[in-house]
Order: sequence, then structure tokens, then C-alpha cells
Amino acid sequence: MGCGPSSAGDDVVENAAAVPAEPPVDKQPDPKSAVEGVLLPEQVESPNNSRAAVGVGEDAPEKVEGLSNYRDAVGAAMAASQLETLKVPTGLGNLQALGKASLTGYDVRSGNPSSDSNRLVLSAGRLRAAPGGAITRLSFSYRYVVGYSSWPDNGKKGPSFELVAFKETGERLQSIYASAEFAARPFCWDSGEGGHPKNYSSPVSVEVPLSIPLDEAVQLEILFTNNSRNMHLQGAEGEGCELQMEVHLVAVSVFLYLIVAVFAFICCCFVCFILILSPKCI
Repeated sequence: MGCGPSSAGDDVVENAAAVPAEPPVDKQPDPKSAVEGVLLPEQVESPNNSRAAVGVGEDAPEKVEGLSNYRDAVGAAMAASQLETLKVPTGLGNLQALGKASLTGYDVRSGNPSSDSNRLVLSAGRLRAAPGGAITRLSFSYRYVVGYSSWPDNGKKGPSFELVAFKETGERLQSIYASAEFAARPFCWDSGEGGHPKNYSSPVSVEVPLSIPLDEAVQLEILFTNNSRNMHLQGAEGEGCELQMEVHLVAVSVFLYLIVAVFAFICCCFVCFILILSPKCI
């Protein structure tokens, strides 16, 4: 792409800050314990004393049959939960370019300067899980090069992009990642400015903690903001815009809800039985 208005392309700059490493932990928890609101069997105190369990008088029985199986119920519920890592392919064959965005054969061009509604739909980025499932983390890496890069110090705004989760209805759900506004130097596309179409930046690694529910289908899209220049998006390695995207999610089976509901009902029945029929209460 050249610097003139008839030029076809260019890519972006990147100043994404590296994600800080998590502090070391003396003991790594079981990954299943990350499921919010659900405890592992060894984390649940067994209600050996019925007074503590149901708050009745001293003559109450020492154990309440059925409640002693609570740990087994929680264990079964946990077995119905899964922590998964999904690889989302983003190569050119898995991308749909809309607006003025286009696939060049080796990377993605964001469109022309000042053009709007340029986006990429990730064909493999439609995600859904059973009720209770959620995206907990997303990671990917990319490079960019900026086009229409003449007069780098003239105050013109550079391009940027954003990864967004949309509802199936098209409603914007959540911004996952927004890049920096890329400068015209040093990663410029135009040969007349000392650049090259493959003068890509160093790889930028992105890892974002999230909490996006998947009760309804979610579609991942990349939105470009070109401003007075444009950009080309490329994966961290090779050609073809493979961003090495991974989605970490917790998928909770419907059986989890069934198990919890059944045992909650059993517990209530035993509490009522003790309060109503215990000699102390009659």
C-alpha cells in the first residue's frame, strides 16, 4: 500500500502492556474449586452434630440421616462441572471480513482511512454452554503494521482494534480487549516511507480475565477503528492471521442444578421432620 489515497493497505501499532505474572502460591488449589458457589467434598464440613446443623434442642438425635451424604452430593455435582480450554481458529479461512475490511491472502487489512463499520466475524467464535457456563479467560497474540504512514508527526490519529463479545441478537455484550492507538512509526507499511507490507511489530500477547455468561450464545468479533490511517493484522507467527486464540471456560452441566435442588429438598424435609416430630418440639 502507498501513502496516497489510492493505496490499498497498512497495519497497526501496538503498545499492549504485558499481563503481569501472577504471584507464586504455596499450594495450588484444585482447578475444580474455581467453580463459584460449589465446594469440593473435602471443603465441606460434615454436619455430624444435628444441633449445629438444624438448631434444635439437646435431645435431638446426634446425626440426621441423609445430611451425612451431602459431601457425596457435592462430589457428584462437581463431577458434572468441567473446566475447558477451547482453541478458536482465526486463520483467513475462519474469518468473515465486513465493511471495507478485507483478507489480503496473508493478513487482514482494516479498510481505508476514516472508513467505519470495518470488522471481522470469527466463524469459530460462536460460543455457548449449558446454563451456568461462562468464559473465565481469553488469550491471543498478534502483530500489526500501519498504512498511510506518511507525515508521522502531523498529529493524525492512528488505527486500533477491539475484540468484542456480542449477543446472538447483535447486541454488544462486552469489550474483551482494546488495543492501543498504533503510531505510524516504526512499523509502517509504505515502502516510500521506508516501510514494507510485512514490516510487522513484535508479537503482542494478550491474556484477559473475564466473567462472560454463556447461557445464551456469544459471538466474537474484531472491530477496526482506522482514523486517519489504517492497519494490517497478523498472527504472532507466520502468515494467515492465526492469532492462537484460546478461550477458558467453566461449563456446568444441568445435572449440577438437579442434584443441588434434590438435596436441598431432602435437607428441608429432614429439618421439618425434626422440628415437628421431635419430642422436644411436640
